Amino acid sequence: ETFEVLVSTLVAGTPAGVLSFGNNDANESPFNFNITADVLTSLKVDNSSASGFTHTAGFGLYGGQGFLNSVRAEFSPNGGDTATWTFPALPSGMYRVSATWSHEPNRATNAPFAISSTVGGGMTGPILIDQKLAPGNASSPVGTSILDSGKTFADLVTVFNHTGGDLVVTLTDASVNGWIIADAIRVAAPGMLQIAAPEASAGGTVLSDAAILPVVRRAIDYWTQIDTSHAARLQGVEVYVRDLPAGVLGLGSFAAPQIWLDDDASGHGWQLDVRQPTGGVDLLTVITHELGHVLGLPDLDPRTHQGDIMSGRLTLGERRVAAGDWRAAGENLLAAPLGSAAAQPLVADQLYGWLAAREWSGRELSASGLVPSRGARQSEVSADETLPTLVERRVEELIEPLVDERRRRRELTATETAADDYFAELGSTDESQQ
Repeated sequence: ETFEVLVSTLVAGTPAGVLSFGNNDANESPFNFNITADVLTSLKVDNSSASGFTHTAGFGLYGGQGFLNSVRAEFSPNGGDTATWTFPALPSGMYRVSATWSHEPNRATNAPFAISSTVGGGMTGPILIDQKLAPGNASSPVGTSILDSGKTFADLVTVFNHTGGDLVVTLTDASVNGWIIADAIRVAAPGMLQIAAPEASAGGTVLSDAAILPVVRRAIDYWTQIDTSHAARLQGVEVYVRDLPAGVLGLGSFAAPQIWLDDDASGHGWQLDVRQPTGGVDLLTVITHELGHVLGLPDLDPRTHQGDIMSGRLTLGERRVAAGDWRAAGENLLAAPLGSAAAQPLVADQLYGWLAAREWSGRELSASGLVPSRGARQSEVSADETLPTLVERRVEELIEPLVDERRRRRELTATETAADDYFAELGSTDESQQ
């Protein structure tokens, strides 16, 4: 008999432990197994790899450059030469496929890469790469890249739908206009959230940077409430909006703090309101899920983890950031002086978009008696009033006198400036008369 142990994690390392289970043999129970696993965030095949890379005779070896200090290079347009990187027996699924190379002015601007699966017929290409440019966002056809092992890899695709068998990347000399460089290819499986509904025709709400920012902040707050150490990892997260494959709402990478969002929620349109979901695909849930991948959390089986923020499938109109999370954020905002760490503008943005105004940043409101007691807050949450609504109303009460005070201060400053100008002019007049 054989059995398999699945290690489900996005965190690189060598996890180890003891697997133990009982049996009906009194002399041998329990069975104990010491197990270890090597977990990688990516697979890489270099031109110097002992296995996985092959090339035809036209690709010569050049040292002192490239990922592992060497590359294979060729310049013979339509000469029939090919370089091939093979990643054997990868499970079917979505993979991020990236390339690196040494760039020089004599390189081709149209190096043709292709990606394919040996089972199921999955294939994309040619993907034309300008190898005069350094690997990076500018040289990636999808505008993204990643730093791995000290080298930058430009994404050939955001994700490739691998249909089974070996995942194979090829580079040929078909119609090239300069030297083509075969160096290293990187493959990684990002975390992914899918929609539990058929692909819809486009026409729903499409994302913009202005719409995404407050939702990202709210999602970051969700994770920092769980563990404040998450803040350092998530604050610099890069968010990309792309047309992802059918059914894919978002992707997340642990290797770098990066997430991707489908531009129109697989045709269903995005629901953008962080206070109350109103239909469509809930952007807050999707971003929160993908940030979980940035933190190293894997997708969970929706059959056994329905409703969990890391469940890998989402239904239309579903929100997984529960009311209790609103309560925690509301308590932080209402209980603490607004100048404290618990009530920075970041929290206010997540609770209510227009509270990004900095009128009250750094102010000590509790001393003024405007912040209600904990008991008063609890009693004010009636059955027909949600906490987000209460927070909105209470913050309006908090901000209004500050806005009035700031306005009075501006008026006073204007008056003082006018008085200074008057006396300065009067002084210059007196001097001229002397």
